[in-house]
Amino acid sequence: MRRFNTPNFLVMDTSEACNESCIYCWRHHNNDVGKVTVPLEYIEHVMSQTVGWKLKSINPYNSGDTMLETRMPEIIKIIRKYNDSPIVFFTNGTIYANRKLLLGADEVHFTISAATRETYTLMHGRDLYGEVVRTIGWLEDQPNHPKIVTTFIMTRKNIHELPQWREQWMRFEHSISPVVNKPDLKLSIETELANCTPLFDPEKVDLPCVFWDVLLILLNGEVQMCCGGEPSLFGNVHRDVPLLTAWRNRCSYGEKILATQCSHCQFRSREWMKKL
Repeated sequence: MRRFNTPNFLVMDTSEACNESCIYCWRHHNNDVGKVTVPLEYIEHVMSQTVGWKLKSINPYNSGDTMLETRMPEIIKIIRKYNDSPIVFFTNGTIYANRKLLLGADEVHFTISAATRETYTLMHGRDLYGEVVRTIGWLEDQPNHPKIVTTFIMTRKNIHELPQWREQWMRFEHSISPVVNKPDLKLSIETELANCTPLFDPEKVDLPCVFWDVLLILLNGEVQMCCGGEPSLFGNVHRDVPLLTAWRNRCSYGEKILATQCSHCQFRSREWMKKL
């Protein structure tokens, strides 16, 4: 089986606060968003076990928006106390008042799944297109600013604006991904593969699925296969399961999960068994 001694990417939730209701988001399905915050001591407990890990990136946010995590300067200090791998933020970029929080990252991904104000409001749930443009403009003007990446989530409702979107943001690196776990919004596989960036094409990565080398820690401390998967029994790293043990459990049980709950996922390679 294709295993890594340690993951290449660490994603850990710290809070679920978000100011938008994107129609394609896998997380926003109830009224509890913003009520759960991971204590800093749990974050330190996790990071203290990553000493010596050479990660491609650490993402200290997954279920909400980075710009609402006002503790981020403290979280970055904790991360840097134990690990010097690149810190990557994912944000909708619409909270201009909190823009300085972004300066703590090495790389910032702005999710802008539209090229017009009207489609942005449809996709993201709020008329805040001007705010994200304003935030990116400010960050771009800062000396030694983090690397800026623009992200587009493809769906049936916004694919028509992708060419215009590419032109608008051509000065930045792009990340274009298919929608996850929303059958009513999905495009054909052919359209998705023709437009997504190679990182999200399972046939262009030497992995059984594009998230195979990612360690994802949920708000409650549970380790999960990916953001689209079901809760799994890999262990709770906020409690009594060492981080490395949880990662090894995920690798050990990963083949079974790929064969069952991942059977219809567009991020699993058609040749996944050969890539294990």
